Parts: sequence; structure tokens; C-alpha cells
Amino acid sequence: MYFYIYSPLENIQDILKQYWGYTAFRPLQEAIIKSVLAKKDTIALLPTGGGKSICFQIPALALPGICLVVSPLISLMEDQVMQLRKRGIASATINSSLSKYETESILQSASNGDIKLLYISPERLNTFEFKRYLGSLQISFVAIDEAHCISEWGYDFRPSYLLISAIKKQLPDICFIALTGTATTLVLKDIEDKLELKQTQIFKQSFKRENLQFLIIKEDNKLSRLKKIIQKVNYGSGIVYVRSRKQAEEVSQFLNYNQINALPYHAGLKYEDRKNIQATWINQQCRVIVATNAFGMGIDKSDVSFVVHLELPDSLENYYQEAGRAGRNGMLAYAVILWQSSDCEVLLQKTIAQFPDLQLVKNCYQALANYYQLAIGSGQGVTLPFDMLAFCSAYQLELKDSHHALRLLEKQGYIQMHEAYYKASKIQIIASKDILYNYQVKNKKADKIIKALERNYEGIYYRPVIIKENKLSAITKFEVYEIEQTLELLHQNKVIEYFKHNDSASISFLAPREDAKHIHISPEHLKLRKEQALMKAKAMIALVENDLQCRVISILSYFDEVAVDPCGKCDVCLRRHKSNVIDVSTAKTLILQ
Repeated sequence: MYFYIYSPLENIQDILKQYWGYTAFRPLQEAIIKSVLAKKDTIALLPTGGGKSICFQIPALALPGICLVVSPLISLMEDQVMQLRKRGIASATINSSLSKYETESILQSASNGDIKLLYISPERLNTFEFKRYLGSLQISFVAIDEAHCISEWGYDFRPSYLLISAIKKQLPDICFIALTGTATTLVLKDIEDKLELKQTQIFKQSFKRENLQFLIIKEDNKLSRLKKIIQKVNYGSGIVYVRSRKQAEEVSQFLNYNQINALPYHAGLKYEDRKNIQATWINQQCRVIVATNAFGMGIDKSDVSFVVHLELPDSLENYYQEAGRAGRNGMLAYAVILWQSSDCEVLLQKTIAQFPDLQLVKNCYQALANYYQLAIGSGQGVTLPFDMLAFCSAYQLELKDSHHALRLLEKQGYIQMHEAYYKASKIQIIASKDILYNYQVKNKKADKIIKALERNYEGIYYRPVIIKENKLSAITKFEVYEIEQTLELLHQNKVIEYFKHNDSASISFLAPREDAKHIHISPEHLKLRKEQALMKAKAMIALVENDLQCRVISILSYFDEVAVDPCGKCDVCLRRHKSNVIDVSTAKTLILQ
């Protein structure tokens, strides 16, 4: 599918109506789109729920060529590609979960003009395959999603984002649009500098959400208060954020025991389980989801009436992004923090723990190299399945310390950690007809499975095709484990190439493996990042401890936005009896009971 729309400014309304079914843009969307169509470097700061994706997806359809979208998470890219394809928009993604053949195939399609939006993870920009095709791609513009990741002053810095500016040098006539939901003035300036943007058009939507009530409640019995809040806000669905996997399970059990339909969500669950839990919640079959911060990116559920934090988030950026998932339908919604004095010390300790001793980091790097048997100088560009528990067990490492050490190696650009993501099984028949025939004659079970593959999977001789072992089981009447064993044997005997499904987490090695003694991590730089993280944690603590200033004024001030008048509806304003809330009784009940 390929689109040519030669009068973009006259057609963006038609594109919005045809593909999204809307008759009007949200605030700033149209201005941002016109800036991109005018080929101006653009920064769009639209807080959670502001509709960032449309700001680059519509100009992608309005302009000839391909929009290159840089995005940090595999799951986020796959979700957006799936949604675009449902709308009939040709799109694809290149990330570390793909084989070399699949990457080549997608890049060839893009080169042929068969793709309108090509999503790519930042670490893929530096690969030989992508660089080889870059000159043949008719790129209309580049969109950088979650652009705060390029800034060391942001809350989720990723060194691989620094690779993006190289495209600007190779394609100097191409404009960039950088999009983020949470950024201070300092971060916005850093985005502009690091991406080398020129005469930048900056669009900044207010962080103020008129329909969102911020209630920060000091509470010793959090679970009891949580139950009352959910019972009192008796409409819509909700999210409860916790810090650990164990908490997600325990709080979910507590709510279900009290007749509140809830499900846990965390990175320790298998991908298929997380996908099913998310779908159950989105489809109104479950009212509350109890989640770690692994949940929420890319979720656009309009009827969320409350977001409750049972632990203090790491930063105001994270908090505002998570709280902002409530009230997207414009109805009254509540963003609640339940806290205790001890939570503040816990947050500071956890922040400090994110910066382990450098020797521990080097030991962890060495263990990782041993785990995968990587020789010095090898490994760059390789992505491998990763089981954190198995890794720590193999080298007698503490789980939390190792997690922080690996995250630090990630921040330094040595590795990239990926969340668990389901990859379907793929097969290609590679043996010649004669070898295949002889093998089938000697192996009756393999013969039956190969015939089922030939009949049901077109193109299996020419490229890897996605297969389902349970479908082959139904066709052949063999058990699934027999199917898998036979396919593994065929793979070993070079009859087929069999890439078995998995839903494990993975690690990409972004740089050649070094001697652990010589990996370069600047103590001064590390100290600066630690101070920065503590500063963000202290800002979060200051928000909950300050019960004299309107919560909205405090939040807006952090994001360099001035608010003159108190909101009249946060817990501070309600206690001062200066409320302009229509539903005062509900809000007061939540904070005073």
C-alpha cells in the first residue's frame, strides 16, 4: 500500500476522518502537523493523552515517501504497527527481535516504496543492514518518539538515542519531529541540541488537566483506604501502581477477596499472560489492574476514572505520566497517592541503590560475557534471550544488585535490555527436493509434518514463515511436544531452519565485548547522574510532604509552567474549603474518611 497526496495542507482533515474517524483535531495537533508538512524541525510536548502519534502519522500519509519513526520499546512499536495496519496503513518495524532475513525483507519493501511508516529501535540505526539501505529509502521526515530519552537530564536516558543525529548529517534536507509527554525546559533544550535541530518550532501543551483531581493522602492502612476509594469511585476502570511484582500479586488478591475484580500485571509474567491480562482490562472484563511501572506505555483506555499509587514513583515525570492515564474521556477522574513517612526514606534508598559500586558493575559485565561465552571483540549487534534468575543463580549474584548493575551498563551504552516479548515460531525448508524426499521416505513422522507444512504455509521454500505448532498438532494428530521435537531434529539435520517461539526477555550487545577491567565508566559522570536521580526523588518527596501549596501549582512549577490560581480541587485546596469542584462530596470523602 502506498499513498500519494499532493496537496497535504488541504487533505489532513480528510486523512483524519478517513483513517481515524475523527472530525476535529485535539489542541495543537493541527499546528504541529502543518509544521512538519512545512519541513520545519519540530518539538511537540504533549502530556499523556494529548495524541502525539497522530502528529507524525498524518503527515506521513500526506507526504510522498516513508516516515522513519524511532521508538524505544519493541512492544510499543509492535502495538502501533498493528493499529496502523488495522486502519489500512502500510507499516512495519525493525528491532532486535527480527532475524537478519526479516530485517532485509522489510528494508527491501521500504526501498520499493511499499511502506509508509517504518518503526525502528535506535540501536538498529547503527547496523550495517540499515546503513546499506538508508540511501535508497525515500524518507519524508524522521519522528523521534519518547524524545526525552536523548537527554541525560531526562528520566529515561538511553545512549542509543544519541545515534539519531547521524541521520541528520546524512540527510540534511530531512526535518525531524521530536515528541515527548514529560519534559522540563532543560530537557527540551537538550533534545534540541542533541538532535541538532535548526530554527525549531516548539509546541508545548499545558500540563494542567482540568478534569483530573490530585489527591495526596497520608495513610497508615493503605489497603483499607484503597478499597474505600475504589468503592466510592463507582464508575469506570482503574490502575493501582505498586513498586514490586510481589506487591502486584498481593494487592490484586486483596481486592478480589473484597469483591473488586482485579488482575496483577508485571514484567515477571509471560508475554502471553500480560497480553491477555491487558486485553481483559481493556475489554471491561476486569475493573482494576494492579501493576508495576512495566504497565501503561502506549495504553489509551478512555474510561480510567482513578489511578492510585501505593508507593512513591521515582520522579515527578514518571508520576505525571502514570497519573495522566486517568480521565482521557474528559470526565472527572482521580489521581491518588497513598503514602507514609517511611516511604520517603525507602525512595531515597532505592534511588541510591540504582548506582552500585563500579567493581560490582565490572563483575556483572564479566559474568555476562562468560554466560554467553563471548570472546573479547565479539558480540556487537547480537541479541540473545536472557533469564535474569538463571544468570544470577549461575554466578551467585544478588538479583537486585545485578539488575541495577545491568541497568547502569545499559545507561553507558554497552547493552540494551528488552522486556519479555512473544516471538512466533518460524520455519523455512532449506534442503533440496532430493534430500527432502529421501528424508521423508525414512521418517514417517517427519514426512507427515513436512507435508502439512507444504500444504498450509505458502512460500515456506523461499522465506521463513510464521507457523503454529498447535495448528500442526491438530492437522497431523501428533502432540505439540512431538511436533517440536521433530522440527528440532529437522533443524539439526539441516532440512529446515526452525526458529522456535519464545517469550523471554533479551539483551542486545551494542558494543564489542571488552575486557571487564577496561570498560570505561566515568566516576565523575556517575556521581552527576546519581545527584540528578536524587534531585528527582527529592522533588517527588517535596510534593507529598508539602500540604500547604496547591498540588497542581507544585506540579506545574516543576515543569516550568506558572499557575497563578489554586486548582480548587486537590486535597490541599479541599482542606482549605476553597473548592470549585462540582462533585465536592466524593473528593472530600476520599481524603477525609
